[in-house]
Amino acid sequence: MVTVPKGCFQMGSTSGDGDEKPVHQVCLDAFRMDRTEVTNAQFARIAGRNPHVDDGTCYVWKGTAWSPGVLPRKFAGPDQPVVCVDHEQARDYCRSRGASLPTEAQWEYAARAGTQEESMWRSKEELGRHAWFRDNSDGATHPVGRKRPNLWGLYDMLGNAWEWVDDWYGATYYGESPTANPRGPDGGAYRVYRGGGWFSAAQGSGATVRGSLSGKRNRSTLGFRCVDSL
Repeated sequence: MVTVPKGCFQMGSTSGDGDEKPVHQVCLDAFRMDRTEVTNAQFARIAGRNPHVDDGTCYVWKGTAWSPGVLPRKFAGPDQPVVCVDHEQARDYCRSRGASLPTEAQWEYAARAGTQEESMWRSKEELGRHAWFRDNSDGATHPVGRKRPNLWGLYDMLGNAWEWVDDWYGATYYGESPTANPRGPDGGAYRVYRGGGWFSAAQGSGATVRGSLSGKRNRSTLGFRCVDSL
């Protein structure tokens, strides 16, 4: 794990989608975060076989829509990020390690790594040095840690696999978020995921971009990493 120092930052975007606004100050206590996304091998050692992978319930892209199916073998390498995990599986894995899923605020703070830049990249070429995304992924995840880390030593914060976070999704939550260690709405219909993935266009691979999905669902684009308090 990497130690993420305590601090304050401006969360959200002035130019992104409506649910990325308004920009608001957030202050967080220090925490530790997994250096990489949880891999297939790491997940299997603790949680065993992921049933969604081969029982026909993994949501894979079938040309025009996400539909249940079997995860292709090209995603199965031991050092590739585990995908097709639902929110409960991700949460339980982290808990089994004495950790948790990051809050949305922790995730964005760690992704920005002390900078105030919203896009985190100025060109597709620059993004490609840090992330696997639609233009360079060849339609699949890749072994973690092969691209450049961010300034705090965290790999694949953008691209490779989207990452579940702990928060319920609230489209207007940013307007009412507390400043200190926010944890998101008290409930909701969807959970948040962050970071972009192998299927994402360049503009979908940013530190402020938010996705939401039923916590009971999974996708071949969606994995996670864990955090621990200090």
